Amino acid sequence: MKTVVFLFVLPENETVGALLKSTGAELSIGVELSIGVELSIGASETPGAAPDSQTSARTERILICLTGRPSSAILIRRGKRVADYLHADCLAVHVKVNETDREAVERHMSFARNLRIETNVVQSKDAARAITEFARSKRITQIFMGRSLPQPWWKAFRETVVQRVVRQARDLQITIVAERRRSGTT
Repeated sequence: MKTVVFLFVLPENETVGALLKSTGAELSIGVELSIGVELSIGASETPGAAPDSQTSARTERILICLTGRPSSAILIRRGKRVADYLHADCLAVHVKVNETDREAVERHMSFARNLRIETNVVQSKDAARAITEFARSKRITQIFMGRSLPQPWWKAFRETVVQRVVRQARDLQITIVAERRRSGTT
């Protein structure tokens, strides 16, 4: 037997029975209707409407961590898509540890600015600490990061930047976005 759940949004002071009568709908044999809780929905809480600042205590703020790797473009798109869906603020940060991949980082920063993402560059020797401190200072609720590159065997027991950010920012939601690989490549 299949269970089907229907959700009815009823006008104030209306019952399910009155709704069925007014629409001419009938319950067929074998369908069970159970009502556990009656809800009263106010006029300001219409489905699909954006929550107002009084009902939503938490405002989402998304941080995208940029590097010079090609996967940063995917990360920017994913973070911006989620930010748009949540009506959230979106920021991007690059932690400058050294001058490697400067051109690639600048391309990613330009791409993010074209999508109207606020971009920032932070100079630090400890990327994980810089990311978490930046996130806390900007009241970030979600961090989007790319996966760390595989480490050589002599660094196998060290934590990656991603692992350190996860450990240091336990109060934040962290999304680790995997790189897409083309089929047929390893």
